Amino acid sequence: MHKHIRNLPTSDLNLVALAVVWDEPCAHSDYGFEKRVDHQVRDEAAWKRYRDIGGVNGISSGKCDCCGHALTYSCVVEHIPTGEFYEIGRDCFANVECLQQHAQWLSLTSDRAVARVAAGKKAAKERKAGDAREAQYAADRPDIAALLDWANNPPVAEGHPSYQCISYAVSVWSDFRATVRRFGKLSDKQIAFGVKLHSEAVSKLAEDTARAEAILAAKAAGLRAPEGRCEVTGTVVATKVIEDDFYGSTKCLVDFGNGTRAWGTFPSSATGGKGDKVCFRASFQVSDKDALFAFFKRPTNWTVLQEAAQC
Repeated sequence: MHKHIRNLPTSDLNLVALAVVWDEPCAHSDYGFEKRVDHQVRDEAAWKRYRDIGGVNGISSGKCDCCGHALTYSCVVEHIPTGEFYEIGRDCFANVECLQQHAQWLSLTSDRAVARVAAGKKAAKERKAGDAREAQYAADRPDIAALLDWANNPPVAEGHPSYQCISYAVSVWSDFRATVRRFGKLSDKQIAFGVKLHSEAVSKLAEDTARAEAILAAKAAGLRAPEGRCEVTGTVVATKVIEDDFYGSTKCLVDFGNGTRAWGTFPSSATGGKGDKVCFRASFQVSDKDALFAFFKRPTNWTVLQEAAQC
């Protein structure tokens, strides 16, 4: 007879009965209820054999035959090869049940294991075929392969402040790479669209990088955004209509080209917009959070020095 069943294969154990405990109202108890114990029988035939040899009624003063801890409520398991019965605690019973349920995932001969192996082989075959298609396409179109590699190894990593400049292009070219791996080719429209996106992304990244460098240089030099009533020259880089109870107004962001910027009212009488190089006079107040940024109001003498380039 085994001293305990901790090291026995769970596949050799038959879960015969689970001890179920509940509180039942009782007028004679000081607490108003008393514990009741019964068994949820999993195997009727084995349970009958267990009772025929004098099995306990669910309450035991012994120890768990699995972990050795004191046993209050006993569950019953049967060792199939020997036909011996063991009493174990409810936690150990649940652990054995869990291991049995997941054994098919661990068995190399189970249906699920066979399916996983087949899926793995299929994925490996598809991956190898994709590598071959991608290598052949790179040999046929090295110019496009360079763009695919650019997306796979972007100049700035995701999470970098400048990544937003290239994120869309990287996403599109990553999808194109998946297309190449699956079909071995791209259409002319896909290539034209991707090349356009790549060119725009590179340009945006260069502008953003130059902007970041200008900010660092401005901070190092101790520069500040315009302050007080003064005349400035800069480029309108963004406009936005702000709705309010008085028909709304248009705001704009002006870049002064030295790492400083300002946000304020776009004159209702002014012409042009985003991309224009302008000269105007206004009242500026430097931001409390960033010395390179200011807010302006009451702009006058708004003059467009150079209109935005038309695409």
